Amino acid sequence: MAVFSRLFVAVAFTTQASFFFASAAPSVNSTCAPGTDGFQFVIGKVSQQAVFKCGDNAKLKPETSSDVTQVCTKEDCSTNVVLTQLVPTATIKKGNDDYTFSLTKLPETEQIFYLQCISNTVVGVGGRRLQDTPSPCLIKFTVKTKPAGIPECASKDTNVDLKVDAAGKHVQFLCGDSFPTLDPKTVTEVYKDSSCSQSVALTSIASGATLSTSSETDVHTLAVPNLPSSQQQ
Repeated sequence: MAVFSRLFVAVAFTTQASFFFASAAPSVNSTCAPGTDGFQFVIGKVSQQAVFKCGDNAKLKPETSSDVTQVCTKEDCSTNVVLTQLVPTATIKKGNDDYTFSLTKLPETEQIFYLQCISNTVVGVGGRRLQDTPSPCLIKFTVKTKPAGIPECASKDTNVDLKVDAAGKHVQFLCGDSFPTLDPKTVTEVYKDSSCSQSVALTSIASGATLSTSSETDVHTLAVPNLPSSQQQ
């Protein structure tokens, strides 16, 4: 049986629009080759993943033969820390030839850490280098915290009430980590009744109203340029 969390938006009126939730966003895939410029991942929502790998004849630093549990606190990787000390729910899983960063909850404060891809140095007789060793390629991770002051539908069988009481006003909200996707899935439709049995056009409740979602933070914004002639639910 599906478990849902409800959001009710009151538009001056009270637009009781109910939204339900679910799944994930596409991941980013990058290759870090020693001797080339690095890159960074900015993680601002739990649906994001970061997929990366080192280039040919290269390995990760801190070195590991399996999942990544240690990360660097400085760009030069002179100091390491356990990944979960920074982001308790984060993992970096090893695949066939790449690694995948994911998490189930954003940290309480923003966290920044690093990995390097370093060359597997080729040596000759007496340990002498047969080729110049390229500089490390740096991967920077910035893991954001949730935007402050945004109401959130965070747990099952709960309601969040938002009110729009003036033309031109907007309200914002977040879906909880366990319910990350809105339902109805199209932003032009909402549920008019609390049972969420039938969807209607958002503009049939409030003319010109729009619902948009930030691609970086998953914050949803309902904008209402015109109030209806009577209260709506």
